[in-house]
Amino acid sequence: MGVWKKTQCNFCAATCGIEMEIEDNKIINVRPDKDSPKSKGYCCRKGRSAKFYQDHGDRIDYPMKKVGDH
Repeated sequence: MGVWKKTQCNFCAATCGIEMEIEDNKIINVRPDKDSPKSKGYCCRKGRSAKFYQDHGDRIDYPMKKVGDH
């Protein structure tokens, strides 16, 4: 069972308050933060999909380096 951590979503300018369930440094679940004075328990689908972006197969896990003339 993971630990719930309070944070904020940075996918857009609204920066809604969210809570993330974390286990072994991985996001297990995401929910709106009811105690957030800014978003008051609201979080759009972009924030709720943070787990998808962390686990996406095309995600870059390391810095890219430009090589050659391109």
